[in-house]
Amino acid sequence: MKIIFKESNFFVKSITNKKGFILLDMLFSLFVFLVIVSFLPFFLQIILNIQPAEKQLQNIEWEIFAQQLKKEARMSESINIEQNKLLLYVNGENIQYECYSNKIRRRVNVSGHEVVLQRIEMIGFFSIANGVKIIVKDQYMQQKEVEIRSYLNLEGDVDDSS
Repeated sequence: MKIIFKESNFFVKSITNKKGFILLDMLFSLFVFLVIVSFLPFFLQIILNIQPAEKQLQNIEWEIFAQQLKKEARMSESINIEQNKLLLYVNGENIQYECYSNKIRRRVNVSGHEVVLQRIEMIGFFSIANGVKIIVKDQYMQQKEVEIRSYLNLEGDVDDSS
């Protein structure tokens, strides 16, 4: 484009020879198109499927829950299962893990409401030798399980017949 000054007014006169501008326009358009297309998968993943980030958070939440429960069970003096509730006796306190709606909550001395795991479909507590096995199905129908053993009960079972 060519700018012509005429008595303090600006007039624009277009150039009639456009050799080379078509190639530049095409390259610029291709660049803009490639930038948009390169970001398209990210936008589609955000819009259509937020599930992977939630699954990762669910897995991290499960690992924290399992480690916390293992620590508490190993410190406990007794482990019982009654009516699909896990009961631990630790330092004179009764700690109870139970399913509440779609959450697992922890209660101390039958009071309180501490949510330790959420977005679950099913939980099962099963007795095993010197411990408990916990099986959980989350909202994505992934089954997770952990076996927790308390070794305090084994201390008195050592045979001294030698």
